[in-house]
Amino acid sequence: MAVRTNATNVKAVLLSLYDLVNTPDLTAFISEASLLVDWVDSCDTDNLNSTALLTVIETNLAAHFYLLADRAASDEKTLDASVKYQGQTEMYLKSTPYGQKAISLDVSGCLASRDLAAVNGGKRTVKMTWLGKAPSAQTAYVDRD
Repeated sequence: MAVRTNATNVKAVLLSLYDLVNTPDLTAFISEASLLVDWVDSCDTDNLNSTALLTVIETNLAAHFYLLADRAASDEKTLDASVKYQGQTEMYLKSTPYGQKAISLDVSGCLASRDLAAVNGGKRTVKMTWLGKAPSAQTAYVDRD
């Protein structure tokens, strides 16, 4: 499918987090976001996400992927020259504010379920419910017809 967003939109979302000195190319991040949004669009069988909403989701996902490559600092020290970075890699889409925003904008819930599956290592949880009587309330096997 076609790419919905562009570098100008992604830079506008990133604001001061975009590196204006080196001006990195955002094409790869936009392509990654586009592939994921194509999946969201196909997952959204009820067509809950409009084209405009998918564009905003794609823009935020591109910003998310950019920040994964160029982490934003959360704490800087000049004397010791140490830096702490925002987010945690094990949080997947929730590791940046832009990934979190993309999840919240996706009204179909597809991104949220995909992110949860990634957190669980791709494993799905299975639940089982017993619909019969408790073993103590059942008739003894020898007394059955």
